[in-house]
Amino acid sequence: MENISLIIPLNDEIIDFSRFIFGLNEALSERKFIRRGRNIEYEVIIVAQNPENPSLKNIKNLSENFSIKLLIESKSKNVTQFYAKGFSYAKYDILVKVNPDQLFLTDSLLRIINEIKKDTDLVIISESEQKELFKTVNDQFLFKLQKDFQASTFVFTKYVWNTIHFDSNSEITFNIEFLHRTIQAGFIVKNFNFNSPKNKIQLSRLREFKNLLSTLVYVMLIRTERLSPQYLPSATEETMLNAGLGYRKHKFITHTKLPFKDSAVDSFIFKQVLFFVLIIEFIVLGLIINPLLITQIIVGIISFIYFIDIFFTFYLVVKTIRSSYEITYTDNELKEIKEENLPVYSILCPLYKETHMIPHFLDGIGKLDYPKEKLDVILLLEEDDKESIKAISYMNLPPFVRTIIVPHSLPKTKPKACNYGLSHVKGEYIVVYDAEDIPDPMQLKKAYIGFNKSDRKVVCLQAKLNYYNPTQNLLTRFFTAEYSLWFDVTLTGLQSINTSIPLGGTSNHFRTEDIKRLNAWDPFNVTEDADLGVRLFKQGYKTAVIDSVTLEEANSNVGNWLRQRSRWIKGYMQTYLVHSRDMVPFFRKWGIHALIFQLVIGGRIAFLFINPLLWIITISYFIFYGIVGPSIEAIYPPFILYMAIISLIFGNYLYIFCYILGCVKKGQWHLIKYVYLIPFYWFLMSLAGCMGFYQLIFKPHYWEKTVHGLHLKKI
Repeated sequence: MENISLIIPLNDEIIDFSRFIFGLNEALSERKFIRRGRNIEYEVIIVAQNPENPSLKNIKNLSENFSIKLLIESKSKNVTQFYAKGFSYAKYDILVKVNPDQLFLTDSLLRIINEIKKDTDLVIISESEQKELFKTVNDQFLFKLQKDFQASTFVFTKYVWNTIHFDSNSEITFNIEFLHRTIQAGFIVKNFNFNSPKNKIQLSRLREFKNLLSTLVYVMLIRTERLSPQYLPSATEETMLNAGLGYRKHKFITHTKLPFKDSAVDSFIFKQVLFFVLIIEFIVLGLIINPLLITQIIVGIISFIYFIDIFFTFYLVVKTIRSSYEITYTDNELKEIKEENLPVYSILCPLYKETHMIPHFLDGIGKLDYPKEKLDVILLLEEDDKESIKAISYMNLPPFVRTIIVPHSLPKTKPKACNYGLSHVKGEYIVVYDAEDIPDPMQLKKAYIGFNKSDRKVVCLQAKLNYYNPTQNLLTRFFTAEYSLWFDVTLTGLQSINTSIPLGGTSNHFRTEDIKRLNAWDPFNVTEDADLGVRLFKQGYKTAVIDSVTLEEANSNVGNWLRQRSRWIKGYMQTYLVHSRDMVPFFRKWGIHALIFQLVIGGRIAFLFINPLLWIITISYFIFYGIVGPSIEAIYPPFILYMAIISLIFGNYLYIFCYILGCVKKGQWHLIKYVYLIPFYWFLMSLAGCMGFYQLIFKPHYWEKTVHGLHLKKI
C-alpha cells in the first residue's frame, strides 16, 4: 500500500527534473526506511503534450537510472483524459497528481503516505496562505468544500480514481469536479499545508483573474447538475463483494452492483416530486374555483379504483377456487430423489441481537431432510452485535453451520447483510430464512424438484409462510388469517395469471447464479423481497409458489407489530416509487401487468390512507345525517353512488370471504369466527401506514427492529 505512482503533466514548460528526481529518490531511499523496516518503491509517469519540448531530453537521460515513464499525448486531449492516461499506466495503489511547479514536495511524501494509510482517501497539498479572493470563493460559494481547489497536488488511492467518473476541460475545473465528486461519494478528504518556496512559479494577476472567472462560470454550471451516485467497484470482477455507491457525502458499501435507477437510495426522483406537486396544485386550485366539482371528481376516481379492485380480487378468488397453481409433489417424487445427486444448498440467516433465537433456528434447520454434508448454513452477524458474536463463539455449532461477520457499513439493513453473505456461499441453490423460522423438513428437496420441473424462466420459488402461535391472542389470530389469505389465495392467484409476485420476507429459493445475475437484493429497500419479486418479473423472469410451509412467529405485541408493519408498508412504498419511475415504458412493454402492479402495490398502499376517510364519511352520514347528510349526498351523484354502494356492501363482504377462504384452505377453522372482527385490524394497518409514510420522508432506510421470541413467554 505504501508504494506510490507520481503523475506529472508537462505542457510547454521547460523544467529541469533532475532536482525533483534526486530529491524524491533521497526522500524515499531504502536506507532512510530500513531502520523502520520499510521500503517504499515509486515510479514517475510524465505525460507530455509537446513532443518538441526540450525537457524531454533531460527526462530520457534520467529514465536510464530511475523508474520514469514518458507518455506523449495529443494536445486535443482534455485535462481529464490527459491525467487519465498517466493514471492508467500507474501500477501502485497510491497516486500523486503533481504539477511541474511543485517539485519541492518530496520531503513531505512520507507524512502524506501515513495519512493515506490511516483513514484518508484523498490528501490535498495546499499552500499555507491561500489568496483571499480564492479563499472567499472556495469557502462561501464553491459547494462549501472547505478545501483548496487551487492545489496542484492531490494524493489519493487508485480506488478513488476508479470510482470517480467525470469530464472536465481545464485544470482548474478538473480539480473542482474531482474534489466535489470525491466528497459527494463519501470519501475522506484532508488538507496538508506547506510553506511555498520563494522560487515557486507565480501566475500573473491577469492569469489569476482568468482562472477565477472560468472557475465561477464552471461552478454556476456544475451547481445546477445533480450528481448521480458514483459506483464503488467490487473487490473482484467475479463477485459483488465491497461494491456500492458513493452518494450525498456517504459511502454505502452494499455488496451489489444494482443500478441506481433500480434502487431505493432515493425515495423520490425529480419528475415524481413534480408530478405530485402538480396534482396537489390542481386539487387546491380546483377546490378554490369549483369545490363541488373537484370533490366529485376525486370521489369518483376513488370509487372507480375500489370498483376495479373488487372485480380483480373476485377474479383471483375464482381462479384460486377452480384450480391450484402452486407446484405440488407426490410422495413418490420425494422418495425417488437420489441424495448423492442433490446439490449443495446454502442457507442465509441474517441475525441482529437475536442470540436467544439461535438455538430455536438451529433446531429447525437440523430437522431438514437433506444430506447434512450438502448443507451450507451461514449465520450472518453484524460487526457491532458483540453479544451475539460472543454467544455463538461459545456454542458447539454443527459442522454444516458457519458464521460470517458482516462489516459495518451503511445502510444497516437485512438485504445488505444477505448481499454480503451471497459472496461467500458455496451452494448451487440458496434460500433465506429468518431466525424464528421453522421450515418444512422437506422444503429443500421440494424446491430442488420444483426448479427441475419448472420453466427455466422460473428463477424464484416462494414457499408459503404461516405461524406456529396463531392462538396466542387476538392479534396473532388476525395476523395468521392475513397470511393464510396472502400466501394461499393472493399469491397463487397472481401466479395463475403469470404476473409479478411480491415475495415474502423469507423462504425465497433461488439458483445462486440467478440471484447474482439479478444483482441480489436492494439494500436501501426495507421490504427488499417485494422489490425483488417485481424486479425479476420486469426482467422477464417468473416466480412460482411451492406447496411447502415455513412457520414463523406471529407478532403478539401491538407496539412491536406496528413497528414491523410500518417497515413493511414503507418498503412497499419504496417498491412502488422505484418501479413507477418509468411507467410509460412499463405499460408499453407489460400492458395489463403494469396495471396489476398499480392495483396490487399502489392500490393496496392507497387504500390504507383512504379507508379511514371513507369510514368517517359513512359513519357520519348515518349518525349525523341532519348536519352532513345533504353535503355527502351532493358529492355522490347517482353513477358514483352506485359504484360506492357496490364497493361498500359487496366489496367488504368479498374481502371478509377471502380471509375465510384462506383459513379454510389452510384448515384453520378455529380462526373463521374472528375474521368478522378484521376491520379493527384494518384500522391498525392504516395507523402503521401513517407511521411508514412518516419514515419514508424522514428515515427512508431506517430498519425498524422487530423483537422475536415473544411467544416463548406465553407458550
